[in-house]
Amino acid sequence: MLPPSKGACQPSPLILTATASLSLLRKDGIYQTMVSREAHNGSILKKVLLRGLFPLVILVSGCGDDGGSGGGFGGTGETLGGLGTTSILYVANNGSDNVSGYSINATGGTLVAIPGSPFSNVSGPSAMAVSSNGFFAYVTNSRTNTVTAFRVSTEGALLLAPTTQSNRNPTPIDATPSALAISPDIKHVYVANRGADTVTAFDIGASGALTLIPPTADNSNPVSVRGTNPVANPAAIAITQNGKFLYIANSASNDVTAFSIGATGLLSLIAPSGTNANPVTTSVTAPKSMAISPNGSFLYVANSGSHNVTVFQIGANGLLTLVPPAGSSTNPVPIGSTSPNSLMISSNGRFLYSANGGGAVSGFTIGGDGLLTLIPSSAGNPVVVGTNTNPVALTLSPDERFLYVAHVRNQEGRVSAYGINIETGALVPLTTLVGNPFLAGTTPSAIATPGRP
Repeated sequence: MLPPSKGACQPSPLILTATASLSLLRKDGIYQTMVSREAHNGSILKKVLLRGLFPLVILVSGCGDDGGSGGGFGGTGETLGGLGTTSILYVANNGSDNVSGYSINATGGTLVAIPGSPFSNVSGPSAMAVSSNGFFAYVTNSRTNTVTAFRVSTEGALLLAPTTQSNRNPTPIDATPSALAISPDIKHVYVANRGADTVTAFDIGASGALTLIPPTADNSNPVSVRGTNPVANPAAIAITQNGKFLYIANSASNDVTAFSIGATGLLSLIAPSGTNANPVTTSVTAPKSMAISPNGSFLYVANSGSHNVTVFQIGANGLLTLVPPAGSSTNPVPIGSTSPNSLMISSNGRFLYSANGGGAVSGFTIGGDGLLTLIPSSAGNPVVVGTNTNPVALTLSPDERFLYVAHVRNQEGRVSAYGINIETGALVPLTTLVGNPFLAGTTPSAIATPGRP
């Protein structure tokens, strides 16, 4: 339950200066956004036509979690956080047991540490996800076999979600959590547990706290991801945008398990049909990351052991079929580097990026048939992150103008930032004069922006 209001709620003015207005400008001259937060009794609708630089005042109705000063912009902060909580980025640091938080400069893509960063209440963080509305964040803890739930303040600070006798936070889960994902409707969290070969489903409460979804006679929770192999070692989770299907990449059994998501959020193993097996083999080794095309038609699997990416077509029933090679496009396709650790697809479905343990980031164009083509080397692809670095994860800024890569060198964590050529998908590193790469904690394990774990 949210804390009661401390007093009468008054509209709060949000003043956008000429500089802030410039950061909103798009190529067509129009920027639109809507933020709605019924749970916190506040909503904002902004539609701004920018034909020049001018100050803008918006009256923000509703109260924040602190009884008015939050102005209805997500989380529980005590000051109004500018344009809300979507221009934020987090890095989970496994070695230093904390989470580094940054605000993203919308104009230049630079990162600035959020006040109070780094944030604690995690132990051996292995994965992280932030809800698409920027209100909640979740971190799996490999040392304590728990998942920590946070509320995100208006400035991006991570505030521990409330804990009760029946709803503990951090929440216990199966052994060695390795991946997690938030459902597109922000009603459920799913955690893959490498030590138990299971995936656990939780409900998200109004405060962001997690509750285990009760199993039924037909649906267990947690549910096994194993096929015929004795060990699976789930390493990644991906959910279709329509919220119907969930996939688990298993690094030991070299396959992908497909589930359907029921009305209550419980998972059901999809029955094999004809030539479509489940789990389906990747025919390669050590799948470690996955990404789904925005139209929900294709699933991409990064195979860290064989240094390539496999493309599957997603059927109407959720089962997977290997996309056949065509012309010069192979499947799986080599990444032009080694050990792909993390995949990310642009929301327009044109580009895919891979963070590679070999010290580089590879960019691909995506064809209409789902097959990948490596962006030409003449465009500087793959782009070298640094000598003796291990890029472990990557994400995109909310406006997708910038790409960020969390990497490790001698345990020291950094975040490298790149501008994205909107026509070719090629990456251009931000200058070192702005502090790029940006300092993170020790041995980062995950990076996340809202809706993009």
